Amino acid sequence: MKALVCEMCGSQDILKKDGVYVCQYCGTKYTVEEAKKMMVEGTVKVDNSDRLTNLYQVARRAKENNDYEGAAKYYDSVQAEDPTSWEACFYSTYFKALTCTIGSIRSAAVSVSNCLDTACSLVCDHISDVDEQKRIVNEIIDRCNKIANVFASTAKKHYNDIDVSIRNNYTQEFADRIAASYEILYNCGNSINTAFCNDTDVASLAARSWKYGIELHKKYVYLFADEKSHNALIQIYIKKTGLYDKNYGYNEEKKVIDEKIWDAKQTINSALPKKLYINHKIFWTGLFSLAAAIFIVAYFEWRYFEAITIIIIIGLFAFGLLLTIGGVDFNKNRVRIAINEKEKAKKDLEEAEQELKALAAKYGK
Repeated sequence: MKALVCEMCGSQDILKKDGVYVCQYCGTKYTVEEAKKMMVEGTVKVDNSDRLTNLYQVARRAKENNDYEGAAKYYDSVQAEDPTSWEACFYSTYFKALTCTIGSIRSAAVSVSNCLDTACSLVCDHISDVDEQKRIVNEIIDRCNKIANVFASTAKKHYNDIDVSIRNNYTQEFADRIAASYEILYNCGNSINTAFCNDTDVASLAARSWKYGIELHKKYVYLFADEKSHNALIQIYIKKTGLYDKNYGYNEEKKVIDEKIWDAKQTINSALPKKLYINHKIFWTGLFSLAAAIFIVAYFEWRYFEAITIIIIIGLFAFGLLLTIGGVDFNKNRVRIAINEKEKAKKDLEEAEQELKALAAKYGK
């Protein structure tokens, strides 16, 4: 039995359309004469090396043309033929993720994060040339940075387009998408660091990915309810980055300590509250009430007042007196609290200065 086999991808799914034969898998077109030459008798035998070469060709072409669906499909085929291909492992997932909808940004980002360990291990195990390893690792980092920022900016635009009256209802959803985005870059660095743990030259490239992740994380840290824990996570990755890039690590960690020192000095140098504090609204309301009560008593004779009127006047007088006294605060509590805060700030300043010295020693500054 005769069959047509596509020269580009090896597929037998070829149909005639508008006078030419079209491969339904890769889209390659053949004239009638070309199709006749491709006819083979009996069982079709395809040279896998040629098929794989052709698959790489169409996959890379789709990648260069930003044909996300085509690239995902062809890289899937490459992976089926060559399970050791880092390129197929990474890009089949990468391009599938780029076709996701707004609602599936988080799951798409997680899928990219999850493929990174395998992709980096394949580079380490099957690419022997160190320069080529570096080139590939940098390519993976650049792609991860691109997709992470695409997801983050798309999520932000979607959030900003929501009506202001209900936007707060979707803040957590927005934050989750941002978290999944920066985690791509953190995980990329972690995967590189783990896969090349015996080769510092390549492993040091992890710092690039972590820097991108830190930058993205800082940009959106205001979104998270537990901002303190997110800032702590940023500091963890700053320290990890500092293992490979000492200047970056030192400068970023120093920024945090400098902020502590500045805050402590501001508290220490701030003036104590005044010992006598007047709440003018309360004080003047009370004083006016007192004056009104005194005026009524002074202007009218008591004998013209009924019992209920007298009670009202006495109540007005008492109310005014209480408000007047209540409006004056001798501020003992405020002064005591301020003194305690200053003492604490002095201790914080000492600790921060010690941290700064330790940091300088750590990075040899």
